Amino acid sequence: MIFKIHKQDNFTIINNELINDPLISAKSKAVLIYLLSKPMLWNANIKDISNHFTDGLDAIKSALNELEKNYYLRRTRVRTDKGTFKTIYDAYESKYSNPKNINYKLREEVQSGLSTMEIPLYSNTNNNNIKTIKPIDERIKEFADEAKTHTQYLPSMIDDFIGYWTEKTRSGKKFLAETKPTFEIKKRLNTWYKRSNPTKNISDREYDLRKKEELRLRKEEERRENERLRRLEQYRKPVEQATQKEIKDMLSTWKSSQK
Repeated sequence: MIFKIHKQDNFTIINNELINDPLISAKSKAVLIYLLSKPMLWNANIKDISNHFTDGLDAIKSALNELEKNYYLRRTRVRTDKGTFKTIYDAYESKYSNPKNINYKLREEVQSGLSTMEIPLYSNTNNNNIKTIKPIDERIKEFADEAKTHTQYLPSMIDDFIGYWTEKTRSGKKFLAETKPTFEIKKRLNTWYKRSNPTKNISDREYDLRKKEELRLRKEEERRENERLRRLEQYRKPVEQATQKEIKDMLSTWKSSQK
C-alpha cells in the first residue's frame, strides 16, 4: 500500500513523467527533485547540493552530468561584474522544456516510426536543419537508379548488387546500404565486380550468361513449386465443393497415376 499525507504547505508537486522516466537513475531523479523544490531564483551550486545528500561530491557530479545529458538540466558559465565566473543552473521538470532539446520530440517520433522527420546530428534551434526523410521504397528506387547509371558493368551484376544492398532491415525503416557508416555506390560496385569475377578466365559475357541461366532456373523452380502447391490445394478441396469438371480432372489424374 502507498501511504500519503494531506499537504497544506511546504510541499512540491512533481510531474509523473519525470518520476517514471526510465532513462535516468534514481540518484539523478532525487537531485532533480531537490532542485525543483527550490524557488525559481535560487542560486544552486554543487557543494550546497552535496550537503543535502550522503552520496558524496563525485556522486552528485555524476548525477548532474546525467541530468544535463538527458536535458533535465542546463548549466551556463557566465562572467560576473567582478570579473569572476559562476555557473547558473536551470532545472527543468520536463526535458521538453529545455531550449537545447527543441528537437527531442521529433527524434522520439522518428525512432518510434510515428514521424518521417529527420533530426540533425547536432542540436540546433534553427529549424532549417530539419528535413523530410523520403519513404523507404522511394529511397530504394533512387539507390537503384543511381547504381544503374554505372553502365560499365553488366546489367545482371547491377541487379545482384541492388538486390543485396536494398534488402530491408528487420524494423523496415532502413535498407542494408543505409546501415553502413559510409556508402559510396561507385566504390562498392567496383569491389562487388572484383569479388563477383575473381578470375580473368571468366569473361563478362560468360558471367552475364551464367547469371541469366541462374535466374531462369530459379524462376522455373518457383513456377514448379507454385504449381505443386496449387495442385495440393486442389486435392484438399472437399468433393462437395468441387465442380463437375474439377472432379472429372481429379479422377483422370488419379487413373493416370495408377497405370
